Amino acid sequence: MADVYLYGHVSTGVIVRLQGRYPEPDGYGEIVETLENHCGEATGSSIVLARLGVSTVLEGNWIGDTPACRGTLAFLESRGIDCSGLIVKPGYAGVNEITISDGESRTVFGNYIDLLQTTRQWEMPTPAGSSRRRWSALILPSARRHSQSRALPRPPGSRSSPPTHPMTPSWPRSPTLSPSQAS
Repeated sequence: MADVYLYGHVSTGVIVRLQGRYPEPDGYGEIVETLENHCGEATGSSIVLARLGVSTVLEGNWIGDTPACRGTLAFLESRGIDCSGLIVKPGYAGVNEITISDGESRTVFGNYIDLLQTTRQWEMPTPAGSSRRRWSALILPSARRHSQSRALPRPPGSRSSPPTHPMTPSWPRSPTLSPSQAS
């Protein structure tokens, strides 16, 4: 039995490091390094937990049917993360991002608006899977961050609740526990 169940974004990307500062528009920047980037809030959390020796299950959006996306899945599995609930979707390009960094700042280019605001591109969280874990977490990014302040619609009749994220499950959530309550 795993200690932690995480549900959220699993993305594939690259980090491009530039020599010097980010160029002005129509300028030129010299690339000094390109790195693989296995990203997404739930992905990063699962990597950290696995490095700390915590057994982890990761579920979330579909995995693209591309060599790079399959590489992300293989990377996560090689770190001991249970990815059996992640689905490689035939013909799907996956969630991808390119991060360009000049050492002082970074700019991320991705397809998160497509993921969050078009047709569903994920399986819903597994209630049975999360209930067998000591800890469960839904790790979802701010919709505003990815949609440049275009808030997602609120549930009918709810004025004071935060916007509903399209990956939010409809099954009841377990209570939030502090570490002292879980022991």
